[in-house]
Amino acid sequence: MKTIIAATDFSPVAHNAACYAAALSNAVGAELTLLHSIQIPVSISEIPYIVYNYDALTADADKELTLLRNELMAAESHPVSIRTQASIGTPAREIDTLCERKKPFAVVMGTETMSGAYKMMLGSPVQDTIHEVDFPVLVVPSGATFHDIKKIAFASDLQAYDINGSFTHLKEWLNTFKAELHIINVSGKKELGVNQMPGAIDLQNELESFHPVFHFVDNTDVEQGVYSSLLRIKADLLIVQPHKRSFWSGLFHKSGSKPFITHPHLPLLALPKN
Repeated sequence: MKTIIAATDFSPVAHNAACYAAALSNAVGAELTLLHSIQIPVSISEIPYIVYNYDALTADADKELTLLRNELMAAESHPVSIRTQASIGTPAREIDTLCERKKPFAVVMGTETMSGAYKMMLGSPVQDTIHEVDFPVLVVPSGATFHDIKKIAFASDLQAYDINGSFTHLKEWLNTFKAELHIINVSGKKELGVNQMPGAIDLQNELESFHPVFHFVDNTDVEQGVYSSLLRIKADLLIVQPHKRSFWSGLFHKSGSKPFITHPHLPLLALPKN
């Protein structure tokens, strides 16, 4: 059975992500684990440390997790197996530890909007988790609700890929949802460059059985190019690989005015680097 991990801090954004994770678990027949990490602030001053009652903190978290579990189970039309876990530590570290044990289909985390995602990815549990774990991290905007995933967009800079490890999780998602695959490449050139050709060939050969549709977008604004493609394709999910630094940086530029960044409804799946 597949496993999905939903990290929560009990905020409204995390609650929406947990709801999404429960519906996703229902759709793919996965067991859902709700994880809350109790992060204790570290003092770097001469002020004495505050003494924390760890048992009380854990007990409070367990109560909140149980309430959330019951709510999610009641909301789903079909029974969903939901486990809960509260642990003390940083979110990324606790998620990584649980991932090593569960080998999840995905880790689900919430964010306000894609502009919020950008801020979080520059220094947050989301960014830390993406770089820490070796499993896909699904970032769910606060306005997103789960529906069947029929079209998957994979944004790529078409640099050469390590095909021995890059596509395992992508293929798993494609096989699970029997979804169309659309590969988006945005550049300021009308033709593929020499550095892009090997990556395009790798993708075509490795993903041939999924009949990928390539979209070569001539636009110097990467975000606008991707956003316009997503609208045209009517994608249900965007997939990226964060370790592709140039393309990743382009997608999450600091400008909050870009329409792609502020897209309120499209979940983003960050594939692991290996």
